[in-house]
Amino acid sequence: MGYYINPIAGTKEEWLEQYGQITQEPDWPPPDGQVLVCLVDNESFTALGIAYDQQEWMTFIAPDATPEEIEAARIKTEEVGMAFISLESGKQRPRTWYLVPRDKIIEVCPSIESRI
Repeated sequence: MGYYINPIAGTKEEWLEQYGQITQEPDWPPPDGQVLVCLVDNESFTALGIAYDQQEWMTFIAPDATPEEIEAARIKTEEVGMAFISLESGKQRPRTWYLVPRDKIIEVCPSIESRI
């Protein structure tokens, strides 16, 4: 599931304005003392995910499943007699990447300190 930032005061976007720096081409690993975070627009809400390791970063940079991929997964799952549930819409959700100082991440999400 990962780690997400939910500031106590203000919105995620306001928090990013104060502490984040947009990066057009996020690359792993981030610069020393910085953490990559990804603002994902889910239409009805935004999520601010923390790329705390390379695997999590790869998850965030991967494109969302297409309608064809979702249908193929449904068929494959149902062929073996399992129920298929997908929260995917087939739409690509816009993502904006930021670099944020490590200490600011820990302030708002202390449980991640040992991972970043």
